[in-house]
Amino acid sequence: MKYNIPLMKELRLISNLVTRAMTVNGKEKGLPIPFDPENNKDKKKPTPMQGLFIGYIFDKEANDEDVFQKDLEKHFMIRRSTATEILKLMEKNNLIKKESVNHDARLKKIVLTEHAKKEHIMIYQNIKFANDLMMKDFSEEEKVELYRLLDKVKKNLGEIDET
Repeated sequence: MKYNIPLMKELRLISNLVTRAMTVNGKEKGLPIPFDPENNKDKKKPTPMQGLFIGYIFDKEANDEDVFQKDLEKHFMIRRSTATEILKLMEKNNLIKKESVNHDARLKKIVLTEHAKKEHIMIYQNIKFANDLMMKDFSEEEKVELYRLLDKVKKNLGEIDET
C-alpha cells in the first residue's frame, strides 16, 4: 500500500523545518530554541507549547483581559486534561501563577510571572524570525488566502467529537 497523504506530509515537513529554523536562529542569537530534552533536563525553559501559552497570556494581559484555563483550551483547541498538565508544569517552573477573581472565588485567572515575561521577549523574537522566514515571499493577498484555507482545515478538524 502506498503511503501518500499529501496534506499531513506537508504539514509535518513544515513543522520540522520551522523547528530547525528556530533552533539554528536560537543558537546563533542566544534565543530560546524549541524544546530539546537533552539540553533542558531540568525543564526550567518553556516548551514550545508553553511558549505559545505565554505569548497568548502576554497579549491578553497587555489588553487588561483576564485569562482562564477555558480560554487556553478553546484558543489552542486542546483538551482540558492537556491544558491542566501544561499549566501545572508552568506553575511549578515559576512561569505562571493562579489568582482568584473578585466576582467568583471558584475561578482562578492565570497570570504571568516576571520570569515568564522575560522569557516571552526572547521566545517572541525567535517565533517572529521563523514566521517572517516562512512568509517572506507571500503577497498580502496570498497571506490572507493561506490563513483562510488553514481556518477551513481547523474547522473541519474541530468537528470531530471525542465521545
